[in-house]
Amino acid sequence: MEFWTFVEAFVIAFNVLILFYFATLNLFYISLSIMASYQLFRFRMRLISRHRDMHKVPILPSVSVLSPAFNEEVTIAESLRSQLNLDYPNLEVIVINDGSRDNTLKVLKKEFKLVKTKRRPNERIPTQRVK
Repeated sequence: MEFWTFVEAFVIAFNVLILFYFATLNLFYISLSIMASYQLFRFRMRLISRHRDMHKVPILPSVSVLSPAFNEEVTIAESLRSQLNLDYPNLEVIVINDGSRDNTLKVLKKEFKLVKTKRRPNERIPTQRVK
């Protein structure tokens, strides 16, 4: 009988040891996950702050986005809105309507309330008007 009580006590002790092992392991994993989440949050905040500070740099070059718009009546408004929403301080968006045969120019005039100006381009080379 003594042998079986020893085996029973051994099995119970082994089960307690396994339970303690898994509880300790799970607590370790949970604490590791919490620490990793905190570090990821700090990393993301650091990236966002770097992006915000980018606008304060005085030597940031200006960027011109040249957007061709040949027969783009269906998508030109959405495309131009996306370009205008770019987060860059010195941004210039130039739409080139190279003689479209559809209503691209009418869509641009309607969506962005474009008006004709009397500003003339600087003609350094001889050019002809495009339809």
